[in-house]
Amino acid sequence: MDYSHKIKEALLEGNQILAALRQDFIMPVVYDFSGNIVDLTNTIAKVTGRSQSELVKYNFNDLFDLSPVKGLEGIQNLLQKKQRFSVMSRPNLPFSNFFGFVTNLPFLQATLIPLTPDAFLALIGFAPVSKYIIPQESKIICCLNRDATILGHSVGFPELLGRTGQQSIVNESILELMQFNGAIHPIPPKTLSEADDSWVRFHGYEIDTAFECFNGSLYHEGDMTIWRNNTNKYSFIKWKNRIPVDHSDFQIAIEFTSPYASIPNIIFRGDSLEKSDFPDTYGYALSCSPDARKKAPITLKKQGDAAFVFPGDAVIPGQLNQLLLTKDGSAIYLNINNTNLGGWHEKCLIRTPSDNLLFFFLRPGEEISFKFIAIHLAPSRAERQDDFPLMASCAATGRDYLVNTYIKVYDDQRPNNIQNITFCEFEEITAVKRRIDRLESEQKDLLRKLSGTGHFLGESDSVKSIRAQAQTLADSGLVILIDGDTGTGKEMLARYIHQMSSRASRPFVKVDCASIPETLLESELFGHEKGAFTGATSRHIGKFEQAQNGVLFLDEISNISFSIQAKLLGVLNDFQITRIGGSTPTPLDIRLICASNRPLEKLVAAGTFREDLFYRINQVKLLLLPLRERPEDIPILVRHFLKEANILLAKKIRYISPQASTLLARHDWPGNIRELRNVILKAVTFTSNDVLEAKDISLENTLPQKVQKTKIQTIPKTKLFQEFTRDEIIDSLRQNGGKVSAFAKVHGMSRFWAYTLLKRNKIADSDYKK
Repeated sequence: MDYSHKIKEALLEGNQILAALRQDFIMPVVYDFSGNIVDLTNTIAKVTGRSQSELVKYNFNDLFDLSPVKGLEGIQNLLQKKQRFSVMSRPNLPFSNFFGFVTNLPFLQATLIPLTPDAFLALIGFAPVSKYIIPQESKIICCLNRDATILGHSVGFPELLGRTGQQSIVNESILELMQFNGAIHPIPPKTLSEADDSWVRFHGYEIDTAFECFNGSLYHEGDMTIWRNNTNKYSFIKWKNRIPVDHSDFQIAIEFTSPYASIPNIIFRGDSLEKSDFPDTYGYALSCSPDARKKAPITLKKQGDAAFVFPGDAVIPGQLNQLLLTKDGSAIYLNINNTNLGGWHEKCLIRTPSDNLLFFFLRPGEEISFKFIAIHLAPSRAERQDDFPLMASCAATGRDYLVNTYIKVYDDQRPNNIQNITFCEFEEITAVKRRIDRLESEQKDLLRKLSGTGHFLGESDSVKSIRAQAQTLADSGLVILIDGDTGTGKEMLARYIHQMSSRASRPFVKVDCASIPETLLESELFGHEKGAFTGATSRHIGKFEQAQNGVLFLDEISNISFSIQAKLLGVLNDFQITRIGGSTPTPLDIRLICASNRPLEKLVAAGTFREDLFYRINQVKLLLLPLRERPEDIPILVRHFLKEANILLAKKIRYISPQASTLLARHDWPGNIRELRNVILKAVTFTSNDVLEAKDISLENTLPQKVQKTKIQTIPKTKLFQEFTRDEIIDSLRQNGGKVSAFAKVHGMSRFWAYTLLKRNKIADSDYKK
């Protein structure tokens, strides 16, 4: 029988179905009521790569799941009722492998139209699940459910995981086959009950002042605002402010009631109504299906096209419902009545020209009541580039992969509904990953070497103790106060703590509170918005925000004024910051280290430093002794600065002479380590030899000449004081009347070091006192 004219009529009759199924993947096939193919076009053979003789072997009843209509008997009933319906293909059938993708998910959707009492037309199209796999056929794709069980995978994926041939891994756990460095599924957003005070809230009676209404009407009943659309057009209410989707994450929280199982239809990043009849052209829309009186799915549309479907049975008609819509990085989540309905993720949210407006809309004849609307904005994770793809490794083969994840949730009205599925796109980067691992290992080794020999040096007991404390405190998160004289190495200690912490790869931002005028310090620390004050011609990001995820080091904190102390205390209490002239707080994730060259306790007692701020920044205190009280660190520092000077000045000084070392050891070092470094740099600059001699050393506060010549004849001048023998020390003590203070003064050392020498050489009082 010639079915051509019947097929043509059916196709014309089903043009809406064709449009919905994407005509480029439609395959018209005629079946009899036994399910056998009786006629077909070349399209299906061309698309599947199979000949017509192969296709006629497949019975329709074997290819598709007919359970919703009770098998073929139900198809015959369609002729009598003049109805159409859709069915989905059965799992693990030949059609599942058309494009090299092994899966137990239905790929094909057939819309059935009766032609004659003996035959029906099946319009076979690819279901949405395949729409997102087919364009990626050259990539490695894995389809997972919420429990990370593999529902489908690209041909060849098992081999990459160490399986032989095309051994299927469907229904196995991806977590057992691969190791991921992060969660496969996005973390659900906060529920409404966890919302904090940083939200901008509009109660029902305030909504008409915060939003503009186009068509329809708004009016109050008690604490509710009722929005009704009695027109034959769409009604919109628009938030008067803008919602910067590109640069902000946000949450929109709503309490509402609806006479049917419908949500407030939302458009964000919409166009202005002057530019478009419907403002979701360049943005996203969240809405129920037109038949909102049923528990219909909730559709997320992207630029007017359906991108994502949430289940709609969480809304309770006629009762107060809570809705929370969250944009987090490049993911969008929906939570209704404290139930997470799922999320949608793509590599990058759309960035097309838009007015970044927030709308709600009603269809003709609809109404909804608001108890409140709340909006919360925060800096975007995507803008901060925190939202990177996952890394995964396969232990069986040693291969490494970069994993992009994106989520699709499909209409639960279809047979064999597909919900809560994550598609993982794998790209092998084994060589790159190994190079990265090697570079990271080398970086850690360098940091370890620097931390041991170039960033916080010394072998004195005090330095060893502080170094051990710093390593313990590195990842504690406690606020650290470093106390010590100018030049003792407070910044070096702060950097050492930073390098030892998990934030080592993040910023280390230093603020010298003593060098910035008070009038500028507030803006420098907290930032300001454009126009916040005279001269603020553009937005300025303050040091707190620059240090996000890293360390902020406030040096000489004792110099800040009382007013800034108060604002700093507020920041440390809430760990969020608001720029000058701004209204939106920014959450902070920083480590704070402070330093002072004056004892803050005395400043608190004098009333020049806030007591509450002192206790807030003094969670742990580290005290750096002046260099004159730890002279055993001088040779170590000298060697380090000598190497540094050689590199900086392109010199080749091999070592420092014993006479020069003795001269340095006798100095009082009022400028501490900074003074010592300057002395070495100056000496290396002007010397023309390959050894640094005593004549090259220029000290402003050298000991008086008479002291240098007094009673040191018993100890050879060519020796360093660290190299004194036990007999030499005892002889010198006897010559100085058995007084340790006189011995220390003669040899240009502190009493601390003199007693250290006695202790190290086990010299008792009876050894040198008569």
